[in-house]
Amino acid sequence: PFKHWKLHQGEFLGKQLQQMPDMSIRISQEEYAAQVKSIFVSKERRREKEQEITEDERQRLRGLLGGINWLVSGCRPDLAAWCSLLQQRVTKARVKDLIESNKLAAMAREGSTAAIWVKSIAVPDVRFVVLTDAAWANGAEKCSQAGYMIAACDQKLHQDEWGTFSILRWKSYKQDRQIHSTLGAELLSLSRGLAEARWVRSMWCEAVFVEYDLKEDLQWSQRIPLVAAVDCKPVYDHAKSESVSIKDKRMAIEMLLLKSDIKKHNITLRWMATQQMIVDVLTKLGAPLYLFKKVVSEAQFILVEDRSVVEWIHRGGKSVSKKISNEI
Repeated sequence: PFKHWKLHQGEFLGKQLQQMPDMSIRISQEEYAAQVKSIFVSKERRREKEQEITEDERQRLRGLLGGINWLVSGCRPDLAAWCSLLQQRVTKARVKDLIESNKLAAMAREGSTAAIWVKSIAVPDVRFVVLTDAAWANGAEKCSQAGYMIAACDQKLHQDEWGTFSILRWKSYKQDRQIHSTLGAELLSLSRGLAEARWVRSMWCEAVFVEYDLKEDLQWSQRIPLVAAVDCKPVYDHAKSESVSIKDKRMAIEMLLLKSDIKKHNITLRWMATQQMIVDVLTKLGAPLYLFKKVVSEAQFILVEDRSVVEWIHRGGKSVSKKISNEI
């Protein structure tokens, strides 16, 4: 049961919620992010970059990364890959990892005003989209780092136009086992992302359809279009092909399951340009943040390649073209 009810704005589970006149909701953790503290590392200690850290330093490292992970889950997906990859190294951390963690803490503080927007969309117009990505063998024990981002959108996004893009759920994670190829890592990421997106769509169906019954989920969820977007052309081509020609038999089975899900659950698979794949921030260190920050702050996105966006990215996001300003 909810003990307190607040109108228009308030705090919930450590997040500040603010509802605008158009019913859109802004989610932020500004105060928490501004108070993230770095780990003290002396100048002498910094010179010992390859030395293993002490148990006291390990405890403080766990505490810092745990705090940042709370930010990641709330409203800072831009910190997700960095935080996850560092958490995987805690048990064998070296001084250089303490230094990296302090850089991440500084990034959390500098972007403390960042927020997630849940834009207002008319119920009949609600659609869903999931973006998935994977970075092959860049995690601990040579496992791949994968990620997905699920958003609610309007019809424009599905029609290859700039449209509303309200991020609802995201995750950066290490895949459970080593994969022999980029194709395999991307395929498993897409498979998991689709499962999560279908879960979100089913929750939406339960919320808006009075007669919804979980036993009949298929007939209800099929009413809501779902688009999955990847930037891995081989995965896209294999999924669209009539046959399966993947040599790795385990991946071949996974591809067959994926193709079956796409056909059965009213899912459209799309390929998008790598430079517009904002989910890179969930899988890679140093992924460009220009477009990602703009998409999150404006809650607007486009799935097809857009020349004005490409030009803007090449300029380092320093200036926004008139076309982008008008369209967003």
